[in-house]
Amino acid sequence: MNTLSPGRRPFPPAPSLPGDARWFWVIGALALLVLTAAFFHWTSGQLRDARQELGAAEQRLVEARQDEARTIEQAKRAQLALGLMRDAHTSGLGFAAWAERRFNIKQAGMSRGAANALLSEMLRSPDRLFGAEEFEMSVRQAGEGLFSSVNDPASTVQVSVRGSLLFRTTGSGS
Repeated sequence: MNTLSPGRRPFPPAPSLPGDARWFWVIGALALLVLTAAFFHWTSGQLRDARQELGAAEQRLVEARQDEARTIEQAKRAQLALGLMRDAHTSGLGFAAWAERRFNIKQAGMSRGAANALLSEMLRSPDRLFGAEEFEMSVRQAGEGLFSSVNDPASTVQVSVRGSLLFRTTGSGS
């Protein structure tokens, strides 16, 4: 059922604008489009800057957490060291109760008796601790041995010793 009469349009014709008004709307629409584009460009720059700041802040957070973990670990080690120092002090092993004697003997020839005396001085006891950095003992004659009996009293051995002998200066050993 067509109620339209022939030649009649379904919608009324658009009002015609004068030429200047039409250009005004086109220029206004273009200006609005340019302003919108400029606004989006400006906000995208701010968004990019905000994302960079967020990334830098997240990196600083990760570094701060790593620093915190390191600091906690160092605090635990310090507490452990303090506990060990307290235990050492109560058991008589504190550093104030000990003195140090450094040995530095290089390729010295000495009698077996003198070598035995040197070795007995370095023996560990409750009052002495020896820490060797270098130790070497050898015979000078090809037919001799370190652990064999020697008939010649003038027989010597060659000794090299470098290290520290810690000995107790106060109190008695336990």
